[in-house]
Amino acid sequence: MEATRIRLAEGVHLTYLPARKFKTSLLSAQFVTPLRRETAGANALLAAVLRRGTVSCPDMGALSAKMDNLYDASIDYTVRKKGENQCVGFVASFIDDRYAPGGERLLEPAAALLGELVCDPVTYHGRFVPEYFESEKTNLLEAIWLLTGGKSFRGGKDAELVRRGETFAVLEAVTQRTRQEDQEPDDPARVRITVGTPDAPRPGRYASVNGAAPKRAAGLAGSFPAVVFDPGHLSLVKGAPEGRRRFLDAALCQLYPGYLATYRRYVRVLQQKNALLRHSATGQERPYAEKRALLEVLNVELAAQGEVLQQRRRDYLALLGPLACANYQELSHGAERMSIRYAAQFAPGGLADLLKQRQNEELRAGQSLCGVHREDLELLLDDQPARVFASQGQQRSVVLSLKMAEAAAAARITGEHPVLLLDDVLSELDEGRKQYLLTRMKEKQTFVTSCDDTAFLKTDGEVYRMNGGVLSRA
Repeated sequence: MEATRIRLAEGVHLTYLPARKFKTSLLSAQFVTPLRRETAGANALLAAVLRRGTVSCPDMGALSAKMDNLYDASIDYTVRKKGENQCVGFVASFIDDRYAPGGERLLEPAAALLGELVCDPVTYHGRFVPEYFESEKTNLLEAIWLLTGGKSFRGGKDAELVRRGETFAVLEAVTQRTRQEDQEPDDPARVRITVGTPDAPRPGRYASVNGAAPKRAAGLAGSFPAVVFDPGHLSLVKGAPEGRRRFLDAALCQLYPGYLATYRRYVRVLQQKNALLRHSATGQERPYAEKRALLEVLNVELAAQGEVLQQRRRDYLALLGPLACANYQELSHGAERMSIRYAAQFAPGGLADLLKQRQNEELRAGQSLCGVHREDLELLLDDQPARVFASQGQQRSVVLSLKMAEAAAAARITGEHPVLLLDDVLSELDEGRKQYLLTRMKEKQTFVTSCDDTAFLKTDGEVYRMNGGVLSRA
C-alpha cells in the first residue's frame, strides 16, 4: 500500500492512500502554518467555530441531519502540532463507496460538505455567528483547564463534555513546564484525555501522558498549574459556602497532589457515614447498637482525614489571605479593608472530640452535622460580611483579588506561574478593574476571551484581533 502525492497548486497537495481492508473512508483537509504562540489559540478557535455550521446547514442540528443522510457520516475538526508547524483542519469519515447501499456514492457529497465548512461557513452580517463564537471560546478555555485534571469550571457532569450522539470525546495537547533560570527545562509532555459517557466502554475521564497506559484524569493534578476566572466565580462572595470550599480545594489539589488523595478518602468515608445514618424508608434499620458501633469506626477515619484537610486549608490561607487583601487595598485605593477568616467548626486536633459529642444528635438527624465539609471561608470588608454588605463593585473587587492572589500563591509555592484563563470577565468589570487585571499579564501565559477589543488598549501584553476569519496584530 503506497501513498500517491499530487501537486494541485503552489503549496497545495493531494495525498491518496488506498486501503481495501476497511469499510470506511477518510477524507481530510489540513492547513499547515508555522506554530506561533500568538496565533496558535486563534487557529484552534477558528476551526471550532467553522465546525458549527455552513450556509446550507446553519447549525449543528442541520449538520447532523445532513450527515445522517450520508449513513451516519461524521466530520470533526482537528488541531495538532507537527514539528514546528500547526495543522488545523477537518476529517470526514463515511462508508466506503464499495459498501454503500444501492451502489450510492458518498465520496462526492462528503467532500462537498467538508468544502462548505472551509469555504462557505455560516455568518451573521459578514461575521461569525456571535453565539457560536461565544460558545467555542469558552470551550477552548475549558479544554485547557481540563489539562489540570480537574472537573470543568462550568460545572455539570463529565458526560456533558461529549458531543450529543457520541459516546466519548478526546482532548490532546502538548504542555511544557517552565523552570528557574538555573534549571534545565522539562521535555514537552503529550497529554491525551478521554471523556466517556455512561454508555462508553470506559466511562469517566482518563488521561495518558506520552503514550502511557490511561489513568484517572485526576492523576494530572499538579502537572499543569492553571487559574481560571469566569463570570460564574463572581458568586464566590454571595453564593453558598460550597462554592468557597470548592475554590480552596481546587487550588490545593493542583498544588499538593496528596491533598486530592486525602480529600477523596474523606468524601468516601463521609458517604459511607451518611448512608449509615440515613433513616430507611423500608423500615429495615440496623440494630441501634450495631449502627452506633459502625458510626464510631467511621468517625475515627473521618477525623483523621478531616484534620489533614483543615490544616492544609489553614496553611494555604495564611499565604493567600495577605496577598488577596493587598490586592484589594490597591483596587479600592484604601476605601475599605478586606480580610479573610476561615470559619472552622473545630480547633486543630479537635475533630474527633466534636464528632463524639454530636454522635447522638447525628443519629437522630439521620445525617452528618460536622466536619470540614461544613466549614466556610468568610470574606469581610471592614470586619463586616461581604455577602451581606458588599456592593456589586466591591464583590467584583473581592473575587478579582482572590483570583490574582491564587495565581501569585501558586507561583510562590511551585516556582512557576500558572496559566491564566480569563473567560469573558472584562465585561463584568469597570475600567479600573480591567486595567488592574490586564496590566498583570506581562511575562505570564494568559488566555483572555472578550468580544470588546477596546478592553485591551491598556494591556502590557500583545493583542491580536480576529475579524472575518483573518487574524491580525492590533
